[in-house]
Amino acid sequence: AAAPAADQPAAAVTDPVCGMTVTPGPGAYPLRHEGTTYYFCCAGCRQSFERDPGAYLTRTETRC
Repeated sequence: AAAPAADQPAAAVTDPVCGMTVTPGPGAYPLRHEGTTYYFCCAGCRQSFERDPGAYLTRTETRC
């Protein structure tokens, strides 16, 4: 498959902490965990994930 053009935005992903839609990129608080890069809406969500990733990776409901 071809890579997206550099001027096209990346596909949106879901913040695993709060469930918000986030556009991946350096400003989306990226964090690599066990080979996967996760993106967050804010520093607080990233910090919550860093403290206890398992709590968010196994959850099915969202907070907000």
